[in-house]
Amino acid sequence: MSGAGMHRAALHAGANAAGRGWLPPDLAWRGGAAGLAGLLLLAAWLAPLPDVAEAPLPDPARGEAGVPAAPPFGPYAEIMRVPLFHANRLPFTPPPPAPPPPAPPPAPTPLALAQYHLTGVVVSADGRSALLRSSRDGRTLLLREGESLDGWMLREVTAEAAIFAQESPAGAVRHEVTFPDVKRVAE
Repeated sequence: MSGAGMHRAALHAGANAAGRGWLPPDLAWRGGAAGLAGLLLLAAWLAPLPDVAEAPLPDPARGEAGVPAAPPFGPYAEIMRVPLFHANRLPFTPPPPAPPPPAPPPAPTPLALAQYHLTGVVVSADGRSALLRSSRDGRTLLLREGESLDGWMLREVTAEAAIFAQESPAGAVRHEVTFPDVKRVAE
């Protein structure tokens, strides 16, 4: 007998000599149980589902109700009234509506400046200034460029005019205050 043949015979004889087959009995039992369970699952999966007869829909014309009415809540009505999972368990109240946006202020008009006339222009090392006289009370004001009068900012002083500006929602508005007797030449 060759070496490989003797080895095979010895393994087979040794397994039979111990009184066991090729697998230990506990492993053979577990394998058989697992195989049987797999076959049962396969049979259940392949089996056709039983036919379920659909219940006829209720006919309101014959007086049949569609969905039965819910039973009264009785002592549980409070649970339905307040949210169960809210921290303070108060009923939901929607937030108040946002107030409407404020109306934009009216566009500025130069009426506040209409009472003033340019009476002089001062140009110095400190900057330019305008002398303005009020026709309402006769007082004279000295304004430097960048100062304000009745909500109007003195932006520029030229030899002929004091130029005021005011910001509004419609944009910047300009107004010139001139000497009372200066006549403009069309350009």
